[in-house]
Amino acid sequence: MKRHLYFVVLAALLTSCGVGKMTTTQKADALFDAGDYAGALVQYKAQLALTNGVVDTLLYRKAAIASSMVGDHAEACRLAAYIPTKDDAQLLTALANSLQKQDRIHEVAQLIEDNKSVYASAWGEDSVNVHIAKYYNSICDEKIVEVYPLLKNAAVRSECFECYFKKIKGNETPAKLKEICEAALKDDPKSVVAVRQMAIVLYEQAEDSYQSAMATYNKKKNATTYNKLLKDLKSITPIFIKSKERFEQLRTMGAAEANDLKRLVNVYRRLDQESKAKAIEKLL
Repeated sequence: MKRHLYFVVLAALLTSCGVGKMTTTQKADALFDAGDYAGALVQYKAQLALTNGVVDTLLYRKAAIASSMVGDHAEACRLAAYIPTKDDAQLLTALANSLQKQDRIHEVAQLIEDNKSVYASAWGEDSVNVHIAKYYNSICDEKIVEVYPLLKNAAVRSECFECYFKKIKGNETPAKLKEICEAALKDDPKSVVAVRQMAIVLYEQAEDSYQSAMATYNKKKNATTYNKLLKDLKSITPIFIKSKERFEQLRTMGAAEANDLKRLVNVYRRLDQESKAKAIEKLL
């Protein structure tokens, strides 16, 4: 039915122009407008062969789009390089597609950045953010910090989480880092990266507090400072326990690395569970 309708539309276009009177360009454009990109491209290539290197912007534009639509992505990119693309949604969409197909991801990201409003109108704002985030994630660029919070797609947030967390870790409080990890675990409860980072954030918070409490006590050992130490250690213990649970989760997932196990050994010692600490040490 669709194919029949296509021929009806094409016939109407050709008839309205007068087939016998149509120029090669008109025939090509009629095929292009009817969605017959392969047929149009044959005509456009014939015209390109006659240009002797002179750039005809309209011809190059149609030929570039048609080339992209039929899968000749290298040719689409080559032709588009000669002509303006700004504000041309159809050409920009075709060019982005061809660049992606050729794994020229850096150029795709730059093209989208330079034409955000056009792509946002054509694809939707979230799709634009997804493309940019995936690029920044691929090279773990600082700009991931800007785009990650804008992502609505949970799967893409999970994909980009490791790079994002690495870039923000030194600038956020432990409380904020935990909040970010919790959000990542909602996106993907089985995310090894999110589980590990949560375990580490909890571990570092507890260990820093432990070391601080011990340092304070060691400066002046008496009944008062000892009682304060016991109180401090009591408040730190639940954090060590939560950290232990996350490291053990990594073990259950078969994803625990040497550094995870070393931290887990220390956690068990902080919790006065020496036998479990030694059992983990045997795995190192």
